[in-house]
Amino acid sequence: MKGKIIMLLITALMLIGFASAIELDNYLLEKTINSTEKLDLGEKAIDYNPLWNKYSPIEIKNFFGFGNRLLEGAIIEHTEYCIVDCESILNLVTYQNVPLIDDIKFYEILDDNKKIEKQIQSYQIEIKDYGSDEWKKYQIGQKLPAGDYLVKIKGKKRYDKNIDWIITSQGKKITSWAEWYGSIHLKSGQSLTLGGNYTFAVFEVQSGATVYVNGSIKYLNITASVINISGTIDGTGAGYNGGAETYHRSHCNGNPGSGPGGGGGGNYDSSNPEGGSGGGGGGHYGYGGNGGSADSASGGGGGGSYGSLTPISYTIGSGGGGGGTYSNYAYEECVGGGSGGAGILLLAKTIIINGTVSSNGNNGANTRCLGDSCATGGGGGGGGEQ
Repeated sequence: MKGKIIMLLITALMLIGFASAIELDNYLLEKTINSTEKLDLGEKAIDYNPLWNKYSPIEIKNFFGFGNRLLEGAIIEHTEYCIVDCESILNLVTYQNVPLIDDIKFYEILDDNKKIEKQIQSYQIEIKDYGSDEWKKYQIGQKLPAGDYLVKIKGKKRYDKNIDWIITSQGKKITSWAEWYGSIHLKSGQSLTLGGNYTFAVFEVQSGATVYVNGSIKYLNITASVINISGTIDGTGAGYNGGAETYHRSHCNGNPGSGPGGGGGGNYDSSNPEGGSGGGGGGHYGYGGNGGSADSASGGGGGGSYGSLTPISYTIGSGGGGGGTYSNYAYEECVGGGSGGAGILLLAKTIIINGTVSSNGNNGANTRCLGDSCATGGGGGGGGEQ
């Protein structure tokens, strides 16, 4: 009898150890996805998402990564910068009847980037089947059938706090997901690229730090309680594109710059095998200058004036025109015009600027011809800053 009891105890301990090992041997893999690739998630492939530059898609397998796939997922929507109400949406795919989320923790991000666990004012997790319209409340630890799910994490925090939330799934903490910022304090030596509309409690760029305007978005609109710029906000050349460079056989006219005040392209002089004129400068609040002429080839016209300092708003600088050329050489290049400056708008109760906020247009490209007759492209118009 005693021997049976001992065997039962040993068996029970082995089962406990086995149950623990089910999670202990799980392995979390962060995936690297290039901007030209799609992400395979469940039975579908989804387009690249710029969020994945910071928050990598993940996959969890058992048996130390050599076993079965348990879960994979990615962040597909995320309010990186939010004052009070914040939200993130995940796409999670499970392959067994398991909980989507075992636990969630919130951490305050301090000025030195250290983190301390701290509850936010409130949060809620909702889920729905991928492709469905109906969101349902999800309870932490709730098991669901294997499937393809969207998970929405909604949080309410103090307006001036920066928060890192970390979920645990399949026994693994996903520490690379994700952060909600209420304030920006960019320190010396740091840089950040922003574009579009943002709202902060405090937006601070310290001396030696730089915020660049995203050239694909072309403007930066920041609303905050306090804005303090001791470093640099740089929107140079982040506005409308200049006239594109082109290659042609023996001659070409320059391409015009884009935007409401885009500069005209330069022309080639058909009477002179070495004649070409410059592109016109991009306009904005003022007119762009005309491009220089070459014999009978007139320069590109300067871009028109547009935009207003009232009401409070911003406009984006237009691009300069490309230069024209004509030559006896087999191939010549009509060089590109310079891009305009970004639109920048700063709105706050308190604004302190001891640094630099710049939104200049770029210069036109220098000639790079096989011959000696290419004309230089026009410069871009400056952006609007307020």
